[in-house]
Amino acid sequence: MGDIVAIVNDFESCFFHFLNAVSNGSTRNT
Repeated sequence: MGDIVAIVNDFESCFFHFLNAVSNGSTRNT
């Protein structure tokens, strides 16, 4: 159970980091 939670948390961190990077890139490029 703990491993699953760790994987989900890691995935969310990567996902939000990716979204944030894309948002910042789009704002600066536009």
